[in-house]
Amino acid sequence: MDASTVIAEVPARSRTGRGTFWIVAALMALTLGVYAVSLKSELVYDATFQILDDDYIHTPRNLLDVLTLRVMSQDVLDFNRPVHLLVLMIDALIWGRNPIGYHLTSILFHTASTVLLFLILDRWLAEESDGDSSAGQVSLRRVGAALGAALFAVHPVVAEAVAEPSYREDVLAGFFLLMAVWLAGRWCGRTLGSAVGILACVLGAVGSKEIGVAVVPVLVAYWWLRRQDRPRGPWLALLAGAAVIVLAFVCARFALEPTTSKVFAGKPSYLGGSFGAAIQIQPRIFTMYVRHLGWPTGLCADYNNFSIKDISAPAAWITLGGILLAQAVAARFSRLMLMSAVVFWATLLPASNLLPMFRPAADRYCYAPVIGVAMTVAALLAVSISGGVIQVARLGIAGLAVVLLAVLCVERQTVFASSLNLWTDTINTNPSSVTAAGNLGWAKLDAHDLAGALDAFGRTISMSQGKNADAFAGAAIALDELGRRPDAERVYLRAIELNPMYADPEPNRKTILLTLSQAEALGAIVRHQPAPSHGGR
Repeated sequence: MDASTVIAEVPARSRTGRGTFWIVAALMALTLGVYAVSLKSELVYDATFQILDDDYIHTPRNLLDVLTLRVMSQDVLDFNRPVHLLVLMIDALIWGRNPIGYHLTSILFHTASTVLLFLILDRWLAEESDGDSSAGQVSLRRVGAALGAALFAVHPVVAEAVAEPSYREDVLAGFFLLMAVWLAGRWCGRTLGSAVGILACVLGAVGSKEIGVAVVPVLVAYWWLRRQDRPRGPWLALLAGAAVIVLAFVCARFALEPTTSKVFAGKPSYLGGSFGAAIQIQPRIFTMYVRHLGWPTGLCADYNNFSIKDISAPAAWITLGGILLAQAVAARFSRLMLMSAVVFWATLLPASNLLPMFRPAADRYCYAPVIGVAMTVAALLAVSISGGVIQVARLGIAGLAVVLLAVLCVERQTVFASSLNLWTDTINTNPSSVTAAGNLGWAKLDAHDLAGALDAFGRTISMSQGKNADAFAGAAIALDELGRRPDAERVYLRAIELNPMYADPEPNRKTILLTLSQAEALGAIVRHQPAPSHGGR
């Protein structure tokens, strides 16, 4: 390379660096701005137990058990997700039980993931451009990478994982997966420190949530598609090390799992009652996810058969087949398209009822798969089309879509602002949700809307055909606060008949998901004492 070439390239590289800085700054501002509304939210759903009521993450001596992975043999919520627990414990050390800190941490991790995704896409598209470094092509691929990352940042389906701190596990798994890929893109095959960093991210991903197992096939695909020109030996050793870490963690997760548990009173069962039934139902859930990814309305905190009632099995299989065919065809024209398919399915399949799950479907399960969707969008937008007007028009449409998604994402976050908001929205979206009806009763009880609480608990009892012990227990508290102690005792006896643990609620409160004050209120009814004031569920 002669001196004139070097001199000419220096300003170009400088402009590229400045361009990266401003795009990263814009993506950070977008993500932080859209999710700022969550900073004012309360802690809802599982976070009320894990952060507000349970002392585990607030006890510093437990930190050693988490760091040494001894927690995986303990009867603790998220015992199998030590990295998630570790981050929550760091939050607890800083913020105590103040919700704002937990929300801020989730937002910062999501923002970091958005930036990492852009950097990965920008590098990938640059390498895939076959040396075409014309100003127009560079601008096109950078805009495509930025819009793809922006879509991931603000898609409403990811709001549940970001806005509810106890579901940060999905955010963490996605973050470590992206960090592993980003480090792999910079690894020359000789630097030990970078290899250790990649393997640490592998452990971080699988230690955050089970979907972290996807990091191995994703790294394999990344090497196969983009790094086969590098020395093969170090890469094969790295991939083998990643596989060993994941396999060892998964084996430990099942080998060390407590045989008896007060936190998990029962075991999950297969969707539909058997593996075969789950396989028949799962394509309908996939179709629901695809619909929400393309048209994010009807999102819900509790999905059941009502949520997929209008999706027939034949339509679901046709949709699934169409998606696979489209991905196969697109992969022939773009390696990034193939990578997007690998990311999408590798992160979605672990949450697809292949093993029994407590929640068969949830928006948070789509957090990492949206990364694959964003890759697809970036690949499509980076394709050069003859005709400047058409090119500008499609980028404009993509930008408008991001703005619309951002508005919907802000709206979705308001649902998680309080328990009352969350369960009101859920029962409105899914009227057959027993979970939503019951939790709405507890939310109304906490708001001292005793008549509303009794109405919601009555609805829960009716929907469960009189077999929901929690609803009878909540109704007993409401009746007692209304001064109707005899009615409260009668209703509470029914709760005890359905679940004997309610006979002694205080020592069993973690199993039956009661806060301390709720357990005390029920204990007062059992002991015929004046009821103490109760706090949130």
